[in-house]
Amino acid sequence: MAVFLYGEYRQFELAVNIYKDKLSSYNPDYYVASWDYSREKSDLGTYDEEHIVTEDMIKKYLPNAIVSLRKDKDRLSILSNKIYEHLKICADMCVDSGKDYDMIIVKRIDGFEIFDDSLFSNIDTNSLYTVKGLSDGIKFDFVDLFFYGGVKPVLHFINEFCHKISLGLKVMCHKDPDKFLYHSNISVKKFPEKVMTCLIRPNMLDLFKNCKSYSDITQDIRSLNSKATSEWYDVLRKTVSKV
Repeated sequence: MAVFLYGEYRQFELAVNIYKDKLSSYNPDYYVASWDYSREKSDLGTYDEEHIVTEDMIKKYLPNAIVSLRKDKDRLSILSNKIYEHLKICADMCVDSGKDYDMIIVKRIDGFEIFDDSLFSNIDTNSLYTVKGLSDGIKFDFVDLFFYGGVKPVLHFINEFCHKISLGLKVMCHKDPDKFLYHSNISVKKFPEKVMTCLIRPNMLDLFKNCKSYSDITQDIRSLNSKATSEWYDVLRKTVSKV
């Protein structure tokens, strides 16, 4: 199994032990594409998380990962395009490794997922698996936080979608990838089991600071995380400075 990690560093250090533990039984190889700088700052003054990112900071937790860090000079311009450029880097690093895999997981570097182990049982390696599966062709809503599938469909999606970006597509993050998949010849299926995605936001630092493994995510923490997520979307996200 290969795991592509992408996005800003942010709360990587809190999230990584959780998903590394969850995926350890699959003995995955990690391919990481991020920026060399990361910051989230609230205008309310409630948090200011800033990171100067190095390869050693990532390999401290994922010692065998293949890592690519980009300069942050245009980190915030057309951010959704930049995300898929990161995924293209992961795809290229994976192909260049020369290793053979049965499947690829794509996920954010600063979050973790809660799911039953049967999620990856009997997967169709000719398909890409997403939260909602293939769109109805009317409402396009792609969730890029976590998706997976066979090597061929995942790489096909990333490479062809990034090619469209190179031709000038300005990506609307939840619409355009889903629309692309709808009109492609890629087999897209819905997750066979429920998956809960948890991005660790700056207002959740105390909540997850003592979580060192997947088993540490208790029901109490899930409930507190739900409340913190609501606070983030209802109040704090509106105060984030683009720095």
